[in-house]
Amino acid sequence: MIISLNPGGDQSSFAEDRERFERGDFSSAQKPPYLTSAYRFAIKMRDLFGEHVELLRETVAFPVSFFRSEGWSSIPRNVKNQMKQFCFPIVREIIQTMPPRRLLVIGLNTYEKLESILGGFTDKQVALLREGEKTSTLIKESKWGAVPVLATVHLTGFRISRHEWEEMKQKFDLWLSEGQF
Repeated sequence: MIISLNPGGDQSSFAEDRERFERGDFSSAQKPPYLTSAYRFAIKMRDLFGEHVELLRETVAFPVSFFRSEGWSSIPRNVKNQMKQFCFPIVREIIQTMPPRRLLVIGLNTYEKLESILGGFTDKQVALLREGEKTSTLIKESKWGAVPVLATVHLTGFRISRHEWEEMKQKFDLWLSEGQF
C-alpha cells in the first residue's frame, strides 16, 4: 500500500479532473497512474520501484487527504482541519478493511499524519540520513503492528542529489526484498 499526502499537480491537472467530473465521470483510472502517467512524481515512483515496477500494478495507493491542492502549506488551517475530520477516519477504515502487507509512505509529513491516524508506530528508526552541512532524514522505517512501514521524503518536493537518490533506491529495494510480496 502506498500512501501520500494529497493529489497535487499544476493547473493542467486541475483542468483535466474538472472536465471529467463535469461530464459526470467519477470513475477511478483504468490503469494505475504511477505506471502510465508522464508527470514527474509517477516517473520517480517507477524509478524507485526499479525492477519491481510491476508491483505498482497490484498496489493500492491513495492520499491521506482526498482533495487536490497545489500545496498543503497553502491551505488555511480551518480548512485543513475540516479536511482532516472528513478524510482521516476514511483512511483508517480503508487500511483496516484492506490490511497491507507493507506500507510505503511518501513524505515525512504524511508519515506523521498517518501515525496519528493509525494510533502510532513501533520500532521507529532513521534508515537513511542526508549527511553534510545540514543533516536531515531521507528514509524512516517502523512497524504498524506486524506491518513494515517505510517512509521517504517527498520524491519531488524535496531536493535529492543523484547520490542520495541511488542510496534511497537501494534502501527501498532491500526493504522490498526482505518481505513477501
